[in-house]
Amino acid sequence: AVPPLRERREDIPLLIDYFIDEAVKETEKKRPPVLPDLYTVFKNYDFPGNIRELKSMIFDAVSRSRGDKISLDLFKTIIGKRGGKKGISIYKDSTESTIIFTDRLPTLKDVTKLVIEEALNRSKNQVAAAKLLGISPAALSKRIKAAKNQ
Repeated sequence: AVPPLRERREDIPLLIDYFIDEAVKETEKKRPPVLPDLYTVFKNYDFPGNIRELKSMIFDAVSRSRGDKISLDLFKTIIGKRGGKKGISIYKDSTESTIIFTDRLPTLKDVTKLVIEEALNRSKNQVAAAKLLGISPAALSKRIKAAKNQ
């Protein structure tokens, strides 16, 4: 059994490159350059349609491209409509983070959990994450424990 794509996020860049190559062959278009931010956008999406959804999105983007680049806006629009984690999608790139709410607003618990996860990902330890969030390490630890017990 192969785990779903959302559990194999490290495979996403390889699959993106593979599907771009396949789409280029099929459409006979010039291979568009891949911006590193594209990988980040997809790593933050849960892929309810699994690998078929990724393939479809890539083929659609390549077919729409003119060889110059693949539009990140196209993917942000698609993902925003389909819904990200718990009604919210967070896109991080080298210059900014963008939060897009889907049709359903996330609960405060959902947002708190996502923001804590993001702070931990950016800092790699709880003390630095707490500083990013503007709270004490003890307060962050308490919130993490509370989230685990839910």
